[in-house]
Amino acid sequence: MQLPLFLLATPWIATIIGNIKLNRSWILPLFEWLLIIGALPYLLTNGSRPLLGSNSILIKPRDAQYFSNQPGLEIIYKQAIETLNKTGCNRVGLFIGGDNWEYPLWALSRSTGQELVFEHIAPKNVSARYSRPFQACAIIYTDSLPPENYWETSLLIHLGED
Repeated sequence: MQLPLFLLATPWIATIIGNIKLNRSWILPLFEWLLIIGALPYLLTNGSRPLLGSNSILIKPRDAQYFSNQPGLEIIYKQAIETLNKTGCNRVGLFIGGDNWEYPLWALSRSTGQELVFEHIAPKNVSARYSRPFQACAIIYTDSLPPENYWETSLLIHLGED
Protein backbone atom coordinates (compact mmCIF):
# COMPACT_ATOMS: atom_id res chain seq x y z
CA MET A 1 0.00 0.00 0.00
CA GLN A 2 2.91 2.36 0.60
CA LEU A 3 4.68 1.54 -2.66
CA PRO A 4 2.98 4.34 -4.67
CA LEU A 5 4.02 6.86 -2.01
CA PHE A 6 7.60 5.60 -2.10
CA LEU A 7 7.66 5.87 -5.88
CA LEU A 8 6.24 9.39 -5.79
CA ALA A 9 8.81 10.41 -3.17
CA THR A 10 11.78 9.03 -5.12
CA PRO A 11 12.35 12.03 -7.46
CA TRP A 12 11.96 14.44 -4.54
CA ILE A 13 14.53 12.56 -2.44
CA ALA A 14 16.92 12.29 -5.41
CA THR A 15 16.65 16.05 -5.96
CA ILE A 16 17.44 16.77 -2.32
CA ILE A 17 20.46 14.44 -2.35
CA GLY A 18 21.64 15.92 -5.63
CA ASN A 19 21.43 19.48 -4.30
CA ILE A 20 23.46 18.88 -1.15
CA LYS A 21 26.70 20.81 -1.64
CA LEU A 22 28.79 18.80 0.80
CA ASN A 23 31.19 16.10 -0.23
CA ARG A 24 28.60 13.72 -1.66
CA SER A 25 30.76 10.62 -1.73
CA TRP A 26 29.51 9.51 1.70
CA ILE A 27 25.81 10.45 1.36
CA LEU A 28 24.72 7.75 -1.07
CA PRO A 29 26.36 4.88 0.88
CA LEU A 30 24.81 6.30 4.06
CA PHE A 31 21.31 6.15 2.55
CA GLU A 32 21.97 2.67 1.19
CA TRP A 33 22.99 1.38 4.63
CA LEU A 34 20.02 3.09 6.29
CA LEU A 35 17.66 1.38 3.85
CA ILE A 36 19.32 -2.01 4.34
CA ILE A 37 19.25 -1.71 8.13
CA GLY A 38 15.64 -0.49 8.01
CA ALA A 39 14.60 -3.50 5.94
CA LEU A 40 16.25 -6.14 8.16
CA PRO A 41 13.49 -6.41 10.80
CA TYR A 42 10.88 -7.00 8.11
CA LEU A 43 13.05 -9.50 6.29
CA LEU A 44 14.08 -11.50 9.33
CA THR A 45 10.85 -11.47 11.35
CA ASN A 46 8.10 -11.29 8.72
CA GLY A 47 4.80 -12.24 10.36
CA SER A 48 3.82 -15.02 7.96
CA ARG A 49 7.15 -16.14 6.50
CA PRO A 50 10.05 -15.19 8.79
CA LEU A 51 13.64 -15.96 7.94
CA LEU A 52 14.53 -16.52 11.61
CA GLY A 53 12.80 -18.38 14.45
CA SER A 54 10.86 -21.61 14.86
CA ASN A 55 8.47 -20.70 12.04
CA SER A 56 11.32 -19.92 9.60
CA ILE A 57 10.93 -20.62 5.91
CA LEU A 58 14.24 -22.46 6.18
CA ILE A 59 12.70 -24.98 8.62
CA LYS A 60 8.97 -25.12 7.87
CA PRO A 61 7.91 -27.62 5.16
CA ARG A 62 6.92 -26.07 1.85
CA ASP A 63 3.39 -27.51 1.95
CA ALA A 64 2.78 -25.83 5.30
CA GLN A 65 4.15 -22.52 4.02
CA TYR A 66 1.31 -22.28 1.48
CA PHE A 67 -1.07 -21.93 4.41
CA SER A 68 0.93 -19.57 6.63
CA ASN A 69 -1.77 -16.90 6.53
CA GLN A 70 -4.68 -19.34 6.88
CA PRO A 71 -3.40 -22.47 8.65
CA GLY A 72 -6.92 -23.83 9.16
CA LEU A 73 -7.20 -24.53 5.43
CA GLU A 74 -4.18 -26.83 5.27
CA ILE A 75 -5.98 -29.94 6.52
CA ILE A 76 -9.01 -29.23 4.32
CA TYR A 77 -6.91 -28.97 1.16
CA LYS A 78 -4.83 -32.02 2.06
CA GLN A 79 -7.99 -34.06 2.71
CA ALA A 80 -9.34 -33.04 -0.70
CA ILE A 81 -6.16 -34.24 -2.43
CA GLU A 82 -6.20 -37.49 -0.39
CA THR A 83 -9.80 -38.11 -1.45
CA LEU A 84 -8.84 -37.63 -5.09
CA ASN A 85 -5.89 -40.01 -4.68
CA LYS A 86 -8.06 -42.69 -3.05
CA THR A 87 -10.70 -42.55 -5.77
CA GLY A 88 -8.16 -42.49 -8.59
CA CYS A 89 -9.86 -39.47 -10.10
CA ASN A 90 -7.47 -37.36 -12.15
CA ARG A 91 -9.83 -34.94 -13.97
CA VAL A 92 -10.96 -32.34 -11.46
CA GLY A 93 -13.39 -29.53 -12.08
CA LEU A 94 -12.99 -26.36 -10.04
CA PHE A 95 -16.06 -24.37 -9.06
CA ILE A 96 -14.43 -21.75 -6.87
CA GLY A 97 -14.63 -18.01 -6.43
CA GLY A 98 -12.08 -15.46 -7.55
CA ASP A 99 -10.65 -15.10 -4.03
CA ASN A 100 -10.26 -18.82 -3.35
CA TRP A 101 -6.88 -20.49 -3.44
CA GLU A 102 -6.23 -22.73 -6.40
CA TYR A 103 -2.44 -22.96 -6.31
CA PRO A 104 -2.20 -25.13 -3.16
CA LEU A 105 -4.31 -27.76 -4.95
CA TRP A 106 -1.82 -27.86 -7.82
CA ALA A 107 1.18 -27.92 -5.49
CA LEU A 108 -0.21 -30.57 -3.14
CA SER A 109 -1.26 -32.82 -6.02
CA ARG A 110 2.20 -32.50 -7.54
CA SER A 111 3.83 -33.49 -4.24
CA THR A 112 1.80 -36.74 -4.15
CA GLY A 113 3.02 -37.73 -7.59
CA GLN A 114 -0.47 -38.07 -9.08
CA GLU A 115 -1.01 -36.21 -12.34
CA LEU A 116 -4.22 -34.26 -11.82
CA VAL A 117 -5.86 -32.09 -14.44
CA PHE A 118 -7.68 -29.10 -12.95
CA GLU A 119 -10.08 -27.03 -14.99
CA HIS A 120 -12.62 -24.40 -14.05
CA ILE A 121 -16.19 -25.40 -14.80
CA ALA A 122 -19.16 -23.10 -15.34
CA PRO A 123 -17.23 -19.84 -14.90
CA LYS A 124 -19.35 -16.83 -13.97
CA ASN A 125 -17.11 -14.12 -15.42
CA VAL A 126 -16.09 -12.91 -18.89
CA SER A 127 -14.05 -16.08 -19.47
CA ALA A 128 -17.31 -18.06 -19.65
CA ARG A 129 -17.42 -17.56 -23.43
CA TYR A 130 -14.10 -19.45 -23.73
CA SER A 131 -15.20 -22.33 -21.53
CA ARG A 132 -15.25 -25.73 -23.19
CA PRO A 133 -16.94 -28.93 -22.05
CA PHE A 134 -14.92 -30.75 -19.42
CA GLN A 135 -15.81 -34.21 -18.15
CA ALA A 136 -14.71 -34.19 -14.52
CA CYS A 137 -14.80 -37.19 -12.22
CA ALA A 138 -14.66 -34.86 -9.20
CA ILE A 139 -15.57 -31.25 -8.55
CA ILE A 140 -13.99 -29.10 -5.88
CA TYR A 141 -16.22 -26.24 -4.85
CA THR A 142 -16.15 -23.54 -2.19
CA ASP A 143 -18.99 -21.06 -2.00
CA SER A 144 -21.95 -22.71 -3.68
CA LEU A 145 -22.77 -26.01 -5.33
CA PRO A 146 -21.87 -26.39 -9.00
CA PRO A 147 -24.68 -26.63 -11.58
CA GLU A 148 -26.82 -29.76 -11.21
CA ASN A 149 -25.68 -31.29 -14.51
CA TYR A 150 -22.31 -32.01 -12.82
CA TRP A 151 -23.73 -33.74 -9.75
CA GLU A 152 -24.47 -37.17 -11.24
CA THR A 153 -21.11 -37.88 -12.85
CA SER A 154 -18.83 -36.25 -10.33
CA LEU A 155 -17.65 -36.63 -6.77
CA LEU A 156 -18.33 -33.33 -4.98
CA ILE A 157 -15.65 -32.06 -2.59
CA HIS A 158 -16.36 -28.96 -0.51
CA LEU A 159 -13.31 -27.01 0.66
CA GLY A 160 -15.19 -25.08 3.31
CA GLU A 161 -13.20 -21.85 3.10
CA ASP A 162 -16.01 -19.73 4.54
